[in-house]
Amino acid sequence: MAPNCLEFWGETLLDFFNVQRFPGVSNLRTISTGSKLYAWCKENGEAEGTTWNGKEVPAKDCIMWSKDERDPELVEVYDITTLIEEREKKIREASPSESTDTLEESNTNKWPPPSAFDPAAYPPSWNRLHPFLTDGPGAFLDIPALEHYIPQHMLPEKLVVHDPYSLLRALPLGDADSSTRSETFSAKPDRTYAYRLKSSTKHTSRREEDKQEMHKEEARKKAILVNFLSNPHSSVESKPPGIEIYVEGSLCGKIPPPVYVILPPQPALAAASEAHLYLSRSNYIGSGNHSCIYHAEWEVPRSLLVPELLCTKCVMKDATEILKQEDGEDGELMDPRWKELNGEIGPTQIDKDSLPIIMPIEGISDLVDGLYEFPRHPHDKPPPPVSYTGPYRVIHSRCQYQSLERSQYCEHLEDLVHPLTTKVRVAAKLSIEHDQHLVNEANNYQAFPKHFFQHWSGFNVINPIHDPTPVGPLVPQFYGYYVPEEREEKEAKHQAEDRNDSMDDDAEEGENDADDEKDNADDEDDDPKPYLSPLLLMEHCGKPINTLRLSIDDKNECAALCFRLNHAAWVHNSVYQRNILRKPGPLSASPSVRIENKKKRGGYGVDWSFRLIDFGRTEYVGDTPGNGIIGSLDHENQKIKMWHGDLKKLL
Repeated sequence: MAPNCLEFWGETLLDFFNVQRFPGVSNLRTISTGSKLYAWCKENGEAEGTTWNGKEVPAKDCIMWSKDERDPELVEVYDITTLIEEREKKIREASPSESTDTLEESNTNKWPPPSAFDPAAYPPSWNRLHPFLTDGPGAFLDIPALEHYIPQHMLPEKLVVHDPYSLLRALPLGDADSSTRSETFSAKPDRTYAYRLKSSTKHTSRREEDKQEMHKEEARKKAILVNFLSNPHSSVESKPPGIEIYVEGSLCGKIPPPVYVILPPQPALAAASEAHLYLSRSNYIGSGNHSCIYHAEWEVPRSLLVPELLCTKCVMKDATEILKQEDGEDGELMDPRWKELNGEIGPTQIDKDSLPIIMPIEGISDLVDGLYEFPRHPHDKPPPPVSYTGPYRVIHSRCQYQSLERSQYCEHLEDLVHPLTTKVRVAAKLSIEHDQHLVNEANNYQAFPKHFFQHWSGFNVINPIHDPTPVGPLVPQFYGYYVPEEREEKEAKHQAEDRNDSMDDDAEEGENDADDEKDNADDEDDDPKPYLSPLLLMEHCGKPINTLRLSIDDKNECAALCFRLNHAAWVHNSVYQRNILRKPGPLSASPSVRIENKKKRGGYGVDWSFRLIDFGRTEYVGDTPGNGIIGSLDHENQKIKMWHGDLKKLL
């Protein structure tokens, strides 16, 4: 069962069954899954062996298939680190003369700079990349779209908004000066506004859950290391990150224990304190009765999205030095136990992706001087998979992960120079003045359970749909709700004054009069300033669906989003076609693969990713009495039937 707690989950379409509950009664059928049927067979003695009561077990192939069914697995979106590094490579290659310059050589300031956004933190190649470029390596469309989950406690607290077009006023586009529409972002004088992250004080459970998961993951890694060090042997199921070094020629047979170089723990991604957001009139997405939305460039510290680097060449060089210090230049000081042939290596059938990094000791110099290639068999056939059985000789690498936020890269990585920040594409939603829909939506995003944002393997069957549908994310990723600093300070001030007023009810009349005079003076000092909209940052999930261009499977998947929302005791209250988006998928595939999928099936596309949006009216009804829930869901179902005609007979 996936985290959404839907009863019917199957790894593949072949894991779902229509069960005829009574022989001869063909119209009485029950939808079930292989795992549930296997559990029943096991309980009734029909799951083991091929016979039961002297007869062949019915559907033995189905039983064997269900027995091997895997549990639900979290499917990650395509790696944002890969996309960011590919873009950085393009920018470096566009300025080859500068690609080898270090950041320290490109400015006269002491490294590191005081801030990731300091001008000194940008190599010359990046200083010329203005926001919303239409072509070249820094073009807006080359900026990767952010799609992965970011824990709320890691979101930037401060947001500097660059808005030369005054879009933060949330006015209809037609009300702005038409002469500015064709102007480029860099041609207009920049206007910046300070915003602050406004987190819900009521809906904190997911925030705390994310923190606990991070602590559990750290504890898990420490436990793995302690367990391995207590018995450094191949039989240990989980090993810490490391590199195995073998004696040259030891590809098969009895060998001395290989060296296991334990790598330092990789630092976790760092929470961001500041980010910058760039808004442009030319990247308008759409608007409704209460809001408008734009494509935006979101510049964040690179350490929020990209993990730190560990130089393998430095690790191998360090391992060589450690071994020479312990064993002597010619091995004359080596402990005799490391010469005993008490290990064995041989061919095995294992997945190639799970192979450790194995390196002959004599190959270390090759790796330091260039990439070491594992010896090939004749005719360029890959070497057979091998595995080692026996003890390890453990050494700890003295190398550390590298980050430009602390110091320059080593000589092996200096060509990978980049800024301390990176840009990603997000959607920025703005609200008209005196409207509460955006506030409600932001609170709902923070209250949604985590599985709303996750993609899980397999399929669900959810009533009233009789066909399996994918278990993709329900809603766009949430990247924070931000309000102008002045507005936040004013709200905090008024809240403090309200608390003081309630505490001073019995105070003297003269003191109350003085407070009133002070409030009036504060109101007079408040200069009327243009309205600045709050900002809701989220993943851009494509365009609204058109059911005339959807297959029955796609329609079912869209409807399943609504029913999954209802199953979690949420009512959308606006499930129209305009509030269901789609974009090319799957999310785990690269952008190039998604583009190709979009063209398939005669232009109708395959593997679309669907998402519900617009939660300003959405309500949690889990605390509502039963009759109230039924009434809300019935009303929701009527809206779904308007665009999914095939469900009319089921709802």
